[in-house]
Amino acid sequence: MSCVRWVEIAVRDCADSARQQREVCVQRSQTRVRVCAETAQQSREECAETREVETRECSDWGEERHQQCCTWQPCAFFCNALVWVVETVCVGWTTITSTVCAAYHTVVELVCVAYEWIVRGVCVAWATVVTGSCAAVGLVLEGACRLIGAFDVRIAESDDEPPAPSTVRLTATSMSIARVTSETAFADTGTRFFFRIVDGRVDVRTVSSGWQPVAPLNGNPLAISYHRRCRGERSAPPYFDMVAADSGRVLVKERGRASFYFTMLDPMFRRDGNQPVPSAYFKLNPEQGLDTANTADRVQHLLGDDSDHPAAVRFPLFRMAMQPNGDSMVVNIDRNMGVWHRIDARPPKDAPNAPALAGMPAPEAIVVYEQRGLPPFGRQRISRSGYRIHRVLDIGVGHEHWHEQRCRIYGGEMDSLDGPGLRFLLRGRDVYRMFNGPVDDQGGFIDGTNAGGS
Repeated sequence: MSCVRWVEIAVRDCADSARQQREVCVQRSQTRVRVCAETAQQSREECAETREVETRECSDWGEERHQQCCTWQPCAFFCNALVWVVETVCVGWTTITSTVCAAYHTVVELVCVAYEWIVRGVCVAWATVVTGSCAAVGLVLEGACRLIGAFDVRIAESDDEPPAPSTVRLTATSMSIARVTSETAFADTGTRFFFRIVDGRVDVRTVSSGWQPVAPLNGNPLAISYHRRCRGERSAPPYFDMVAADSGRVLVKERGRASFYFTMLDPMFRRDGNQPVPSAYFKLNPEQGLDTANTADRVQHLLGDDSDHPAAVRFPLFRMAMQPNGDSMVVNIDRNMGVWHRIDARPPKDAPNAPALAGMPAPEAIVVYEQRGLPPFGRQRISRSGYRIHRVLDIGVGHEHWHEQRCRIYGGEMDSLDGPGLRFLLRGRDVYRMFNGPVDDQGGFIDGTNAGGS
């Protein structure tokens, strides 16, 4: 995910949060207003009921006293007059008190409503301020992102798979210790695999099974490429005319092009009985420097249950390291078992150019990176060179965990470790040694893939 996109999402989430808080505040205020109105109405009704009761008591008292008055004149006149006056005063006082009671609760209701209108106004004003602040901070951060983004680099051009005929290699054999049913069943002898190419398709068999196409379980032959998208693009495999194999790994070459694919048939490691340990390899991030890049696509291969096995124990660290849109990504091979993975051998932008050596072909541009650059200076182009493959004479597959460093038998890895490393602290190869031990290698496929071509 690009920095600008992250800021846009953060500003949107901030504004959404402010709006939600405003809505919650207003809803709570409306609830309190409703409670105020209901309470005031109930209190006024109680005032009215009290008035009726007390008025009736005054009337009952008057009737009772009228009956007790004397019957002779002028005593009866003065007695009834006095009772009438007292009764009238009683009813009047009751009317006054009930009216005052109702008026009091009406005033309380009006004060409550007025206060809640003030509260709502504060909520709306605060949400507006927060939303505006989010937008203002977003503009500042977006400007910072664009300034930082001036140093972002994207892949502008690639010419890493030129036309290259092959010295046809249609068969291969290998011994793989990976074909087991549990972590306690590994044996040095392993299982013998036979491979052949028929009409551009790779078939496989063992001593005890017949020929069948190399394909995912219960599926058809399939290839996957991470050359353009971190999510991966699936397609039918191309026509192959070279195959090599060793230790559960199979390497093939596309006919007529310097394009190579590999796959594995079984998990290389198992844990807790028969649970495969994820095998993964690092490769160039094809969407580096693009605003449309999604970090989730880059780290999806590192997700899942973390393992304490040495081959996968560092996955949580790798997930953290790959949150920024850097130049690397990880591919989990176990999730695409039996699928042909297109090898991306393009050098990263920080890799050294191939040296011009006597007796060697002149280096040529393999990939061109484009740095956005600051507006006054415009875009900058960074070219990385390598030796162009004109013809593939042979291919072979080694195994890193048997040959942990560069050697004459297998050569080295297909990617480069000569990057910037940790600037001012460790150079690229020393960073690799910090994670993998005191070895001098040409790459870092942590699943053990070691393949080379000539």
